[in-house]
Amino acid sequence: MMKKLIAVLILGYLSISVRGQDSLNLKIAEQVEVIEHLVREPMFVEHPSGSLFVSGYSNKTATPHLWRSDDKGKTWNILDVGTQSEGADGNSDVDLAVDSQGTLYFITMRYTTFPENMDDFDFMKAKGKHIAVGVSKDEGSSWKWKYISKEDYDDRPWIVVDSDHGAHIIWNNNKGVHYVKSKDQGETWSEKMTISPKGGSSHFAAGENGLLAVRVSALSASATIYSSGTDFVSISKDNGDTWNSVKLPGKRSWKGERSNGVDRWVDPLAWDDNDILYHMWSENQTLYLGVSEDYGQNWNIIEVLKNEDQLYFPFLSIKNGTLAFSCLSGYDNDIRHHAGVINLVGNEYNVSAIEPLKLENLKGRFGSDTLSHGGEYFPIQVLKDGDLGMVTTIQDYGKNQLGFTWWRLKIELD
Repeated sequence: MMKKLIAVLILGYLSISVRGQDSLNLKIAEQVEVIEHLVREPMFVEHPSGSLFVSGYSNKTATPHLWRSDDKGKTWNILDVGTQSEGADGNSDVDLAVDSQGTLYFITMRYTTFPENMDDFDFMKAKGKHIAVGVSKDEGSSWKWKYISKEDYDDRPWIVVDSDHGAHIIWNNNKGVHYVKSKDQGETWSEKMTISPKGGSSHFAAGENGLLAVRVSALSASATIYSSGTDFVSISKDNGDTWNSVKLPGKRSWKGERSNGVDRWVDPLAWDDNDILYHMWSENQTLYLGVSEDYGQNWNIIEVLKNEDQLYFPFLSIKNGTLAFSCLSGYDNDIRHHAGVINLVGNEYNVSAIEPLKLENLKGRFGSDTLSHGGEYFPIQVLKDGDLGMVTTIQDYGKNQLGFTWWRLKIELD
């Protein structure tokens, strides 16, 4: 809906209520199912050539999986990313990034492999073991891999690229949130810097002019550590040489804090081309967007979405002034996948969302017939042609169907 902003200054933050009329529609244009390997917590990027790349994790695998499409997502082929002995060594969280010259980055982590019988398995004893990153300069045909870290409890890596073709990595473990960068397209990486001595690497965003932002959250080390009060963004204005922490707008409760808190893992960030920082989070039945024009010193708060069931696990990206977002609602068979766009123009914005999706091909992680969420986010991004791309997990052990769904969404004017 097209909204006019009504701003009221409350406790240092600019809280925004909205009103307006419909002007945009977001519609599903294409839905392609790829059945091959499990793709939990997927990620995708669009190469400058137009090729699309999708990855996600499967706990049982030795090497991470990566698919490429050369026809805008209509068909997909799995790529050979190398062997475990060559460093293609991961079975958990992944991320993808590509710079304007076409250098492709693929980061993954190794986690405890689950036993066939999960009845007596203690998740608190499971842990990350390392972080590895692969670099390809030929659209995924060949790869060079390096280990970034080999420490107990290594967890949730993210990789971003800056406007000068530099690459930046964050991750966490039981010793805080860590950072390295490369100025030579992944040939060498800097010494590890600790951004925060505690907390988790919830998300990572790169902007123009040397801007980076790291979301540091209370849960870390694969959710084995809860650090009360750790809830901020760390910002760099010099491509990662120095960092300063800023407070976040709004209030957040955590499942690690009390049983009725909100499930959180990725509270996403994004920079636009005008150095404006965006942060998305949920609280109970409301999804919020924070907007800062002064590097996190002050925030405008926008109420993006309300729902009867609890909203959680959001994702956010931005391109050409359009913010794409996704999140989940409900639990068990009430789980629904939400997706939409926010178009910001001056003092007005428009929110358009598809009808929440009930994904019957996304069942329980260990063979349950109950609906599941497939991970702690599902990605959505604006593509070069103006459409939106989105990926969800296919996980139905009863029908022996494991893979992913590629979605193409179109924005249409009323």
